[in-house]
Amino acid sequence: MLATYNPWRVSLSLLVAVAVSFTALKLAGRVAEAGRSGARAWRISIRNCSTARTC
Repeated sequence: MLATYNPWRVSLSLLVAVAVSFTALKLAGRVAEAGRSGARAWRISIRNCSTARTC
């Protein structure tokens, strides 16, 4: 089976993946720096978003 790839789409996909990874790592670092109260508030907000589906 012959596979072909669109170089522009592959490049865009890699760029998006790197950007999302960087953003997730920065966010995780900010939550860790916020200390216990900040992390607790973050977990509560995530839990509320997942159960209420209002975010």
